[in-house]
Amino acid sequence: MILFTIYPQVVAKLKDFLARDGVNQAMMYKVLGGIYHEKLTLFLSGENVNTCGKTYKAAYLFFEKFRILEDEDKSEDGVKNETENPRGFH
Repeated sequence: MILFTIYPQVVAKLKDFLARDGVNQAMMYKVLGGIYHEKLTLFLSGENVNTCGKTYKAAYLFFEKFRILEDEDKSEDGVKNETENPRGFH
């Protein structure tokens, strides 16, 4: 499954974001659309990632919007993924 190869980047971004001053997991539950504590914890640990599709999607969309807000360019991996999978991942 493709998710297994791309989720570490989103997990790393999420961990970095949670390490910022004033940011905590309770805030992230709300920002990610009410993701349950257990799902976010599983996703961050890398265990049973196949059950965390909703968490991955919510986190990906959050960081994509954040990238646009900060006027950053897409990463090389992001451009590559869009080129190889123009309709997105399943």
